[in-house]
Amino acid sequence: MHAPVAPEINRLIDLIDYVEATERDKLKTVLDYQDHKAFRKTGAELQGLPGVALDVGRDDDPIWLRVDRLPKKAPPAPEDAELSVWLTYRDDPKSEPRLKSEVTGAVLVEVDL
Repeated sequence: MHAPVAPEINRLIDLIDYVEATERDKLKTVLDYQDHKAFRKTGAELQGLPGVALDVGRDDDPIWLRVDRLPKKAPPAPEDAELSVWLTYRDDPKSEPRLKSEVTGAVLVEVDL
């Protein structure tokens, strides 16, 4: 059996429930995709995109949209040989390429600059 709860605690719980319900009522339920403010595309716009398949399920397991995971690609190397000597970049989309403050003469000779 549970211990009795003070009336003040019950009142606080009821107040929290009321605030949660009030905030939930403020959220607008989007019934038409055209009213949605974020990403929205029609089937015709998605048709033919690489890695996107529409209506690929079976009768017992309908799949109306399947998006393949993007393959990981290394960042492209600079086309300019001189720039590639001075540039430092990592295989991390969050890190930005950086210019080195100095490069040894041997590296410059190796690249024939």
